[in-house]
Amino acid sequence: PENFIDNYDFIVALYYPSMASLNDWQMGERSEIRIEAVERRRSYFNCDGETGRVYAVRGIPDTDGNPELQTVMTSQFCRRSPDATLSDVYDRILGVASNFREAGNNSLMQLYSPIMHPNRDAGPERMVRITVVAATPESMMERYDLVRNGLRPAAGLDQVYSNCNRQTLWNTFSVARPNQS
Repeated sequence: PENFIDNYDFIVALYYPSMASLNDWQMGERSEIRIEAVERRRSYFNCDGETGRVYAVRGIPDTDGNPELQTVMTSQFCRRSPDATLSDVYDRILGVASNFREAGNNSLMQLYSPIMHPNRDAGPERMVRITVVAATPESMMERYDLVRNGLRPAAGLDQVYSNCNRQTLWNTFSVARPNQS
């Protein structure tokens, strides 16, 4: 992001199963446990409210949705072509995931589309974010090797982006996984 500061180098991602769940968390009863968790988090860092975003996240089916607690992920922002719909973008990502799966890599892929975004001048209605979360750091590097060795996962698929930025590679840690063992 344009306001990224080198010495503040992490992103907090909170996932809710629905907008109603997000509302319940934001506006719901302030239980003692919840207040304690928020205060503990605030003792470690503060969030810049001007950069807050709300995305709808669609996972790609049949990809590995249970990565290790510590792994790596890539993130890339793309602008949809003027005539491309979100469904077109989703179909392209389905095809890319399928081609990687056939080549032996089944990393979790997700499509983020903005619901609320602070930078209205950037045309957020056209922007999407594509993430890949590998089961292990090694499987992400294997994914890159597949491409380096000739795999073209988007070959034959419709072009739905007018432009994309470079992928960024993140070290990720799962802090909490409710309803998962």
